[in-house]
Amino acid sequence: MPKGINPEFFYKIWMLILPFVNTKHNIYPGLRKILDSPNPQIDVSRLIPVRNKLWENPELIEEFVDLHVNDTPREIISTLLGWRNHFVKNRFVILKHYVDYSMFMGKGKNESDGTFLFKVSGISNPIEESIPFATLPQMAEAVLLPFQGKIIFDSFLIVNSIDFGPNIRKRFREDAKRLRLDNRIKSRLP
Repeated sequence: MPKGINPEFFYKIWMLILPFVNTKHNIYPGLRKILDSPNPQIDVSRLIPVRNKLWENPELIEEFVDLHVNDTPREIISTLLGWRNHFVKNRFVILKHYVDYSMFMGKGKNESDGTFLFKVSGISNPIEESIPFATLPQMAEAVLLPFQGKIIFDSFLIVNSIDFGPNIRKRFREDAKRLRLDNRIKSRLP
């Protein structure tokens, strides 16, 4: 488990907001019934469209907060509002794995922000367990979120299996070096 990350807390929040989005848009019929069962068996692939709807319409978080501000712990509300205001949805190049994080390279929240290196932690396991070192660099679509003083992804990494040639890999290394020299590294969002 990555240091400083409480995966149970993440999934508690995630399993509050995703069913809310699903109820509003009826994307995964029966999701609430599945979650309320004693041993829920969730088809994770069917959650991706629910997750996509959330990040296409982040104002749904504010709607959830407005409806549940009085019956939801302040820490959950604060975390959700942090996600709403600071999520970064993009395509990234995963460059390298370190002990506590993996280095992602990609654009910031807005195109005008330019490119950054992001230190991204896994939620319950290191990212390297899903994307082995030998496969790097790897292109992936992800939503980065602020969480407990770190950057995580929203539990879904959509990996594009591309075999990068030596010239592109060299360019990635050069870009990463330039970004480090320009101090364009983010270990927290915002």
